[in-house]
Amino acid sequence: MAIGTGAPAGPTTHTELVRVFVYGTLRPGGVFWTQALAGRVTNVSATVRIDGLHLIDGPGYPLAVRGDDDADADADADADAGVAGDIAGGRASGVVGEVVDVPLSLATGGAG
Repeated sequence: MAIGTGAPAGPTTHTELVRVFVYGTLRPGGVFWTQALAGRVTNVSATVRIDGLHLIDGPGYPLAVRGDDDADADADADADAGVAGDIAGGRASGVVGEVVDVPLSLATGGAG
């Protein structure tokens, strides 16, 4: 309850930084970076490669999934160049992307 009003207190919000791995078209400079993340990311902390993942065709976008590491040298070269693998072939020896910090507003408390 709010003090002195007898009414329940409303929710409060606070902001936390969430560290997210982005790859493919969500990487800085990628096709969907401006639409989805530009202006929201507070920090791009590192370019990383996660071995043991490969890209597969998803429902309109590529998905990074766990898989074997037996990809060909062309997929390695593509990943190193920032392409993050051969989507058409569904294989890459690793997925290259960036670790970014995104502020997330969370509501807590309130009547429920």
